Amino acid sequence: MTQHINDWLEEMVKRKASDLYITFGSPIAVRVDDGIQRIGDAVDDAQLTTYIDQLLNVAQREEFSIMNELN
Repeated sequence: MTQHINDWLEEMVKRKASDLYITFGSPIAVRVDDGIQRIGDAVDDAQLTTYIDQLLNVAQREEFSIMNELN
């Protein structure tokens, strides 16, 4: 089951993380200080699409579909 993006954002706050990494085929991870910590399982295509829909507006989705990444 796909978690809601807010679950990952709350985890970031708890860990005082600066960045959230959601990458197809890789575990969800956060940057804490100078290190990367895994906080979730590998993300499949359906989960990634769900997170994109929860996070991005139309312009950002278009950019993501062209560039396959978004900062």
